[in-house]
Amino acid sequence: MTTFLPENFSDELNPLPEQEVKALIRDRVLVLLQEDFSFLVNSLYRLDIPERTFQAALELSSSQEIAESLATAIYNREIEKAESRRKHRKLKEEKED
Repeated sequence: MTTFLPENFSDELNPLPEQEVKALIRDRVLVLLQEDFSFLVNSLYRLDIPERTFQAALELSSSQEIAESLATAIYNREIEKAESRRKHRKLKEEKED
């Protein structure tokens, strides 16, 4: 099964600036827009990107702009999820103490 991003992708991201991470995601989205649209749609669903965000991106004029918009949405959502996990882990640790 093809994955949206490689398994070790998050390990590679740690030292990278935000713009570089978004560029990597944008490049992958651009490939999927052209080569496997249904996989892209399914991936966005699994990544919990709102449909309205996806629809708004599709209304942009070029594939590059669509990919840029979706990359930003993916990046922001992944940051939200990471912060939520960190917060819940901290709360759980505080309860255990």
